[in-house]
Amino acid sequence: MRVFATLLVLTVLAALPAQAQISVPPGVGTLETAVNANTTPGQVFQLERGATYLLLERIDPEVDVVIEAAGEGDCPAVPSDCPLIQPAPAVGGGESDRPFQLDVPGISATLREVAMTNRNPAGQQRDRMIRLRAPAVTLRLERVLLFGENTMVVRVDTGSDTGDPNDPNDDLPGPTILVDGSIIKDVGNLDGNLDEGRFIDDRGNDMNRVSVTNSTFYHILNRVMRNDGGDLNELRFEYNTLHFVRRRAVEAGEVGQATVRNLMFVNVGFEGAGADETNSMIQLDSLNTGNDRHLVSHINWLLDPALIEETDGEIVLLNSVAGDANDGFEDTLTETPVTFTNVPSAFFDFTGEPFDYAYTPQITGSDGDPIGAISWFGLSVSNEPGTATAPATFRLDGAYPNPFSTQALVTYTLDAAAEVTLEVFDLLGRQVAVLDAGLRAAGEHGTSFDAATLPAGTYVVRLAADGRAETRKLTLLR
Repeated sequence: MRVFATLLVLTVLAALPAQAQISVPPGVGTLETAVNANTTPGQVFQLERGATYLLLERIDPEVDVVIEAAGEGDCPAVPSDCPLIQPAPAVGGGESDRPFQLDVPGISATLREVAMTNRNPAGQQRDRMIRLRAPAVTLRLERVLLFGENTMVVRVDTGSDTGDPNDPNDDLPGPTILVDGSIIKDVGNLDGNLDEGRFIDDRGNDMNRVSVTNSTFYHILNRVMRNDGGDLNELRFEYNTLHFVRRRAVEAGEVGQATVRNLMFVNVGFEGAGADETNSMIQLDSLNTGNDRHLVSHINWLLDPALIEETDGEIVLLNSVAGDANDGFEDTLTETPVTFTNVPSAFFDFTGEPFDYAYTPQITGSDGDPIGAISWFGLSVSNEPGTATAPATFRLDGAYPNPFSTQALVTYTLDAAAEVTLEVFDLLGRQVAVLDAGLRAAGEHGTSFDAATLPAGTYVVRLAADGRAETRKLTLLR
């Protein structure tokens, strides 16, 4: 029976159509025209390495999409190996349109081994390179180079609650942002507002999950991550290198689960703390869910005293709220001097590129690899939860929100392609919904559970695949 089942799965796999790969020629308007007109989910748009794609309009996909460099190469460590996505100069000399936007609830977009800038060939630099304007969207940035931005690279313009009970998207989770192996640089404008210049800004909106791993940030005028009042369910910020970040590193606000570790901070937070102020490089507060857990460890923080300006107050690594109330701790905070292979020598000094952030002596992190962006050492790290080198595992993550009143997003992860059944049962064992069924690839998956017609109560969601099963309880409120 097992042999027959295996042959059946292989037959189904062979019968599936291959994921379409569409080659997009470089030029003016070619990329957004191809992506925005596409209505087939999962299409892969491949770009020519080293070529430039000038945008007349923003890229605004209607369905799941992947935009990647064709073939193999060394993007982003070698910028000339990346396809460059760039706004074209506006007609009449005005400002160009912004490059990228997601405004359809629940879709995902992946940018892989490409470069994107918000600075057009005429030297005009715009605000808000990437905007997330719908709930439950997923943005994946895999080995990308992002640079040339005035205010914020990723701006979150919507969260998990629209405030309208008649809106079918009201109970969907906020956006998810997954970043791995990337370089983000030159964010901000020294001649503009010094409080601008951020990588991620929630603008007061809730987010579901933010994972930033194995990435390098340099020349960030204000901070890598800014919280403006939104809640965040899960934060993972691991194996990253930050160099010349003027104000602070990660301001996450109220977070349920946070892992912040294995980081190399060099000249982070050298300006901005006024008299009687405390400038915290990492700021975490509690969501007060009863299951909050904040882990902060294995950070090497080097700050050149000669750089400190306008700083009359205290500069600390971690705010005391997280340390005292939410199980946050700093078990291996160090200030070990290191020698980098090749890095910029001054703030917003762009000479000597490309840079190499490998360093000696190596300082090992929680998993035994050098801390900071470990791609500089020929290693790799996944942006999935768990250890740096562990593959994805079979698991049912559960639902968000939970409890919920109308809709919830149920997510699960497969460690290999498998025939999947995702069902919901009431406490009498009666099936009330089939959320997903069929052959699914390895990786993360998510689907919406609409319970508008069901009575309040407790339900069980069950994931079954290849003889394995997991269940989670859901609570529906009215």
